[in-house]
Amino acid sequence: MKPYNLFKFFSKQKTYTGFTLTELLIGAAITSIVVGAAGFGLVQIMRTSQKGNTQAERRSEVARAYDFISDEIRRSRLVLGNNRLTDPDTSDDDDEYLDQQVTVLNKPFNADGKEVVLFLKVPVTDANIDKDGNNNNEATIVYYVGNPPNNSVWKGPKVLYRWGPPIGNNGEYTDGNWQENPLIDRVAANTITPDCQSGWASSSAAGFAACIDPNNKTAQLFINGNIVTPSGSDNSIYSADTKTVARADIDRNINFNDPVRRTYALGGDFACNRTNGVNTPWAIDTEVTLYNQDSSVAVPKQTLQEGGSSELNIAANQKVTITSKPQDRNDCNPLTSKDPITVDIQINNDGTYTHSVTAGSSNKVLIFRNDDIVPDEVAYDGQKTLKAFLEKKGFEFEEVEITDGDTPITKYKIVMNPNQLLIAFEIGQDNPTLSNGELNPGFDHQDNLVLITSDALLKDISNNL
Repeated sequence: MKPYNLFKFFSKQKTYTGFTLTELLIGAAITSIVVGAAGFGLVQIMRTSQKGNTQAERRSEVARAYDFISDEIRRSRLVLGNNRLTDPDTSDDDDEYLDQQVTVLNKPFNADGKEVVLFLKVPVTDANIDKDGNNNNEATIVYYVGNPPNNSVWKGPKVLYRWGPPIGNNGEYTDGNWQENPLIDRVAANTITPDCQSGWASSSAAGFAACIDPNNKTAQLFINGNIVTPSGSDNSIYSADTKTVARADIDRNINFNDPVRRTYALGGDFACNRTNGVNTPWAIDTEVTLYNQDSSVAVPKQTLQEGGSSELNIAANQKVTITSKPQDRNDCNPLTSKDPITVDIQINNDGTYTHSVTAGSSNKVLIFRNDDIVPDEVAYDGQKTLKAFLEKKGFEFEEVEITDGDTPITKYKIVMNPNQLLIAFEIGQDNPTLSNGELNPGFDHQDNLVLITSDALLKDISNNL
């Protein structure tokens, strides 16, 4: 090959030493898009996780607030709303009137600047709070909405407060200075307008409201809580509600613990449709007779009306005869039975007892001791069930779950003193089932209730120790 041609050949060869500027710009653009998309996705995942954590934390806080308020409502006798805290004389200051209504036991309450939603009537003993419910006094606990305290960790726009007695480590009220304590913060500023059931009273404030039944026993609570993420990117509202029933009661005629030998006529909860068409309570007398071991009369027949009591020293092997006798029983319709029911009860030497229904059928009398399960079937024509009536009288119950085949069923065991027997009478109905085979809701053993106490029953406890 000639030198000229060789030079010409090599001069035509091109060398590539890297990417062109155009290629670099295109690659950088693609990389930026990929990295940006990945970064955006990561940020969205982090925001979603942060929002989920904030929502879960808010739900937990609201749930804890509900648990606390619900527990206090259960201890209460009555639940009242702010519609019961209005000054009937509009010329006076509403806040001043509220202070007078709520302040009890020298515990001052200042209503200035507060949106009161609930106040609870809690049974007390003298100046000390007691949770049992069988007392003659009561105090008032208030739940209201206000602004957060200055220079505090509690955040707005609103805070839900509780005013009432302090609570000790054991969960019981303690006798001390009543306090205004924040319960939950970040309560929404918007006023809740709850959709209450017909006949229920509405009690509303910013972020907190309640619907209260006509008997002031059941409250449905509503809380709106702000959900604010640390970045401030989400400011939504979490809304929740719950329903709770007040269980304590004040009975000014009955103190179940004093003295231990007393027999009580608790009365019943029965409405009689008289011939004049008026549905009125049915009065029942309780006749009690105590016999010696030789069957001679130890204490002649005593007639007790509802709320009455008699001190009877019922020893072992003594028979006590109890008769539930309706008053004006010839003017009560429609009833399948209006006749008195009589039961004989005898406590044995070992603390057990035997009983015999001597007037009426045996299924018309139920007798309960501590930890016995009490029926809670639907009552007739709006009456209370036996369990509900006993709760009204101050008895407490323990919820238990039993299994019927593979189906769990909730039942209720009554909590009583070990030296007590509770006798429940059914008078107005004869048959526990209807003609179609269904349970008769009127056959509910709450026409009359009698509570007897005897230390002879304690021997059964000692035998089982």
